[in-house]
Amino acid sequence: MKSPRPDKRLNIVLFSGGRGASSIASTLAEHPQINLTVVVNTYDDGLSTGRLRTFIPGMLGPSDVRKNISTLMPTQERNNVSVR
Repeated sequence: MKSPRPDKRLNIVLFSGGRGASSIASTLAEHPQINLTVVVNTYDDGLSTGRLRTFIPGMLGPSDVRKNISTLMPTQERNNVSVR
């Protein structure tokens, strides 16, 4: 069996939603051999998102999107300003 070329990256699509998805995404994103795409389900009604969706009917849940974006953004100080 041939070993993969060092410049070849494995494409992974993570269908996300729920509390554990951001930790799985951050673990996968740490590996230089992985090209990660995260698809986030925004039709969430748990915890604080459920309260928001009750207050604003038809609103999609922003929480999982925010968690995944903040997990996958580079951690340099100039980038952290955009998630504060």
